[in-house]
Amino acid sequence: MISERTGIPIALDGVYKWVVFLPSKVDERVPVPNRYFGVFQSGEIKVRGIEARRHDTPPFIAQTQMDMLEILARAPSVDELPEYIPLALALMEKKINELRAGRVALEDLLITQRLSRDLAKYRSPSPAARAAHQLEKAGKHVSAGQKIRFLLMRGEPGVYAWDLGSLPNVASLDCKKYLTLLVRAANTF
Repeated sequence: MISERTGIPIALDGVYKWVVFLPSKVDERVPVPNRYFGVFQSGEIKVRGIEARRHDTPPFIAQTQMDMLEILARAPSVDELPEYIPLALALMEKKINELRAGRVALEDLLITQRLSRDLAKYRSPSPAARAAHQLEKAGKHVSAGQKIRFLLMRGEPGVYAWDLGSLPNVASLDCKKYLTLLVRAANTF
């Protein structure tokens, strides 16, 4: 009936054991249809609009979020979901400790963003643009639309372009910024 009335094809994606629609970033009182996570009857996890799906989320953070979701996915119903939260939080605490202790591979902390415009057109350079400037100074060509990989660093310029050909001083990683990203991903739940 929906397809007939709207002219939009409708397909059954699956039957959920439970699903959580997340609030709008504009108005927390309103859930949005493009930000959710849930578990099908089969146990398969489905996510949309969260950090684990974003291309600019460092792999360590995306994997931590998915690992937490896998714990929550064990809940047979949404009513039992709160029983699994302490297990997910324990995992989060373990990941925080790994990050603080420097036991996360640099590759797993990389952020990948696409340059939205040519470097000269940035009035307030984004982290990706600052990393692109580093690459340009090193003689590498960068242009709008290019993917730039970088690490978050303390001090100026606040980033380190991954493709410079050398590794940064690990002691200069901005652990606080990575912790903020990790906590934000965990707070999705």
